[in-house]
Amino acid sequence: MDPINRKTTPPDVSQASPTGPAQGAGSAEKKFDVGATGGQVPSAAGAAAAIRPNFDRMASRIQSYVSKSMSRDQVLDALVDSETKQTFGESASPQMTAAVAEAFRNDPHLSQMFNQLYIKATSKANSGNAP
Repeated sequence: MDPINRKTTPPDVSQASPTGPAQGAGSAEKKFDVGATGGQVPSAAGAAAAIRPNFDRMASRIQSYVSKSMSRDQVLDALVDSETKQTFGESASPQMTAAVAEAFRNDPHLSQMFNQLYIKATSKANSGNAP
């Protein structure tokens, strides 16, 4: 203990290597690689091809619901009901469907996604053009 400063000083520890940049600092410049994943990385075109049938199915349902003079909220409920049943089968409970529909109403991102889908589907029905 230092009698003047009244603090303890650490014992003298000799360093085996000088302080400096971490070993392998050049590897930080390399991009992160998770290695082989057992499959190919999907391209944007491949992802679009996988999404298209889902969009077409949902757009067709939206057009059908609109032709039955259903309100936008009724369309959302019916679409969520049909999609949860298709995705989860018998496991899709009414509570699950209601929770998903509520999420699409309250979450800004999900709400925007449904709005874009609804607009594209209804404009496709009105104009006959693909989105």
